[in-house]
Amino acid sequence: MERTTSTPTARGWRVNGMVFVLALVGIGLGATAVLYRWRASQLGDDFRRTRAEMPVDPSLRLERWIEYGAPLIHQRLVQLRYGPDQRWLLTHTIAVERNSPAQEVWGVDFSGLAPSVVRREGLDVVISLPRPERLGQGAIGGDMARNVPNFAPGSTVDAEARARGIVEWSIEKLVTALHRDIPQARIVVRFGEERVGDG
Repeated sequence: MERTTSTPTARGWRVNGMVFVLALVGIGLGATAVLYRWRASQLGDDFRRTRAEMPVDPSLRLERWIEYGAPLIHQRLVQLRYGPDQRWLLTHTIAVERNSPAQEVWGVDFSGLAPSVVRREGLDVVISLPRPERLGQGAIGGDMARNVPNFAPGSTVDAEARARGIVEWSIEKLVTALHRDIPQARIVVRFGEERVGDG
């Protein structure tokens, strides 16, 4: 019986799967880092150019600030609405028992809120909102109901001060940014001025 011997065939070059995956990840991360650095550099240049082009006069500077600040303030105010169907900034309720059907619901009606509620008067950024009022009667649903303070009937409640405090809390970071950019400027919240409709 004849013995046959097989000659080994030449094996092609093979890449280890794990090495290949790591190489792809490295290339991806490297490309992302380069793109990020390039884009960050561009954004930094744009920011420095915009700052350099800002007017020196505080009132003109404030006019430019409002172009960017008014939509941000409006967005913060929209986020204060109690819910999609209850478009109010709730200040408090009045009832013997919290969240009862007999409770009075007080707050500011934000259903007509538009970015135009923000305007400039001299070096003041004025936020004009409707006066707080009795919005209705009955229980308010949702988890946020426990965050709305309840007062006993006959209590004296400064709804305007409560609403102002909530609004000022919501725009605190914008107030800080304004003072940093234009130290002479301030943000003022006013109630009961002429109502501006949705826009």
